[in-house]
Amino acid sequence: MRWFKNKWLFLVILAVAGTVTAIVANNSDRFSVKTESFQNEFLQKEHALKAFLGQCRSHPYTASNKKKFNSLYYHYYKNDSLLYWNSNDLPVGRFSDLHYPANGVIHLQNGWYYALSEKAGNSTHCVSFLIKHDYPYENPDLKNVFQDDFELDKNTTISLDQTEGIKITDEQGKYIFSVIASPASDESSAFSQWMLLYYCALFALWMVLCLALFRKWSSPLRWLIPLAITGFKVYALSTGLFHFNLGSGALDPSIYATNKWFPNFYEYLTNVLVICTLILILEQTLRSSIVPKKLAYLPLLGSILFWLLIRDVTEGLVENSSIPLSIDRLFSLNGYTILAVFSIGLLLYVLYR
Repeated sequence: MRWFKNKWLFLVILAVAGTVTAIVANNSDRFSVKTESFQNEFLQKEHALKAFLGQCRSHPYTASNKKKFNSLYYHYYKNDSLLYWNSNDLPVGRFSDLHYPANGVIHLQNGWYYALSEKAGNSTHCVSFLIKHDYPYENPDLKNVFQDDFELDKNTTISLDQTEGIKITDEQGKYIFSVIASPASDESSAFSQWMLLYYCALFALWMVLCLALFRKWSSPLRWLIPLAITGFKVYALSTGLFHFNLGSGALDPSIYATNKWFPNFYEYLTNVLVICTLILILEQTLRSSIVPKKLAYLPLLGSILFWLLIRDVTEGLVENSSIPLSIDRLFSLNGYTILAVFSIGLLLYVLYR
């Protein structure tokens, strides 16, 4: 009995230590730190842009003489014709069109810009700043780098897809665009797979501890455990909590994505662990209690519902992922393949054992 208690105490200490290690590793992740700094710099730039718009609205001609004031651009349109501007850096026409003037993130011929515009009668004031150069080709004079105020690697890309990368928001917390880390090399991809295995093993350890606590706890309050597991998973899915420094692979929708509940391969694996834990909790409950005859059909109904859920999950893994699962792609099999096959086997074992 003493060994049993010491064993579980050891597992709790191991789970806590592993979680602390993961949090520390995540906080030291270079790309996460840089994007956090980028977010703060972007908000400062947006605040300055709004103040500049107020100045331009009051004195359009004076503002147009401030050549690229603090890296901010100004264009004044009268009757849809460009009348004043303070820089020729932006490739915009002499007349307003669908692309400019505009509000939000825009992609012009030479880069990504953030713009704010305001219309009053037949006049339009538009201010903007450069986020990143994006030329069709590069040479010693033309380089696809971020504006000097932003400290991000030149290989970091910008996307308008909310499901990709790290979200950048405005002062109101509204989504603006995403920044995506540079494509991973073979070495960093392998490291990402090992980190995915580590975090999934850590998550599985917490599920084992929750299941053990449910089995040892005889109080009705033990039902708070499955409720807490489900609530925590829903919250984690909605906030991206505990994604850690997994790299681009495990969180890449192009590798695996089905819906908002299964947005990437990491969430798929943790969802599988949660489903298995809930099945085992239900099984433990049915074994330790006498089911009235009127409710005898409930276990069968529960098993059918779980079977349908598992079928949808496994079908989604096969149909909505680029993970190689076919034997004829033997030489392209990787760590994701092993985890995917293991997850299917785990689901079937837990349901039919």
